[in-house]
Amino acid sequence: MTIKTDSPSDAQAIIVSGTPGTGKTTIAKKLARTLNYKYLDVNEIISNMGSEYDKERDCRVVDIKELCRRIRDIITNESEKSNNSDSKGRFVVDSHLAHNLEPDLVQYVLITKCDITELNSRLKDRGYSEKKIRENLDSEIFDICREEAIQKGHKVLTVDTTPYKPTKAMVFGTFDHLHKGHIYLFKKASQGADQLIVIVARDTNVEKIKGKLPDNSEIVRLRNIRKAGIAHIVMLGDKKDKLAPIIRINPDTIYLGYDQTIKIKELRALLAKHGLAPEILRIRPYKEKIFKSSIIKKNSTVLKKNRNVQ
Repeated sequence: MTIKTDSPSDAQAIIVSGTPGTGKTTIAKKLARTLNYKYLDVNEIISNMGSEYDKERDCRVVDIKELCRRIRDIITNESEKSNNSDSKGRFVVDSHLAHNLEPDLVQYVLITKCDITELNSRLKDRGYSEKKIRENLDSEIFDICREEAIQKGHKVLTVDTTPYKPTKAMVFGTFDHLHKGHIYLFKKASQGADQLIVIVARDTNVEKIKGKLPDNSEIVRLRNIRKAGIAHIVMLGDKKDKLAPIIRINPDTIYLGYDQTIKIKELRALLAKHGLAPEILRIRPYKEKIFKSSIIKKNSTVLKKNRNVQ
C-alpha cells in the first residue's frame, strides 16, 4: 500500500480516523514512520481520563471536548519545545474520535475504509458482541467518520485497507490481577507489529494447569485487558485446544512472558506440525520483584487480613 504524503505545512498533526477495524492503527504507524512524525495513540489518553466504562456497549464513555483539549495540549506543547522547526513537533494522531479536533492544528484527516464483509470478519476476530459489530458496520455504511470530518472543516483523504494484510503479534496468558508487568509485555509486543492480539486463558484451563481457578473470571480478565486500550484484539482461548487460536490467527510473532513455562523450542515444534513458523521471542521482565501476579496477590491478601484485624 502506498500512502501519498505532502510536505509539512504550519499545522502540526495528521489525523487517521475511521470505523474501528478499518486499519487506522496500521496506517497511522506506517505514516508516522514514513514522515518521521511522532505517533499519538489516543487510547492511552482516554485510559488516563478515567472515563466511565459502558459494560453493555463494551467501551468507554468519552467526553469529546475534554479529549480534544488534551490532544491539543500535547501537540502544542511539543511544537513549542521543538520551535516548530521540523518533524520533531509533528504528530500522526490515531483515533476514530480525533477528527473532532479543530482544523487549525491539522494538515489533513485520513479516513480508513474497508469492505463491509471484511470488516465484519475483523470485528468478529476482535471478539466484539453482535450489537457492537452492528453499530460499527452501520457507522461504516453511513460513512460517519468521513462526514463528521468534512462537517468540521477538515481536508479529508481516504484509503481502502481491504486488500492490506497487517503484521500480527500475539501474547497469551492468564493475566490475573492485571499489573504494570503485563502492560509492559503488551507495549513491547505491540511495537513489533501492526496489530497485537491477546489470548486470555479460559478458567477451566487455568484450573487444570494451576490446580485452582484464577481470582478473576475469564470475562473480568478479558474486559480489564480491553480497558487498558493497548491490544487490537482481545479474545478468550479455546477450552479444548490451547493452540487453536494461534493456528486460526497465524501470527507473525509470538511474545512470551519471562515466567511462562513453555520453552520456545517446544512451542516452535508444536506449531511446525500445523505448518506454522512464527518468530517466537521472550520478553525480559519489568521489575519482577514488584510486578508479578503471585506477589501482588500475596500483598493484597496480607492487606485484607490487616484491615480485618483493625
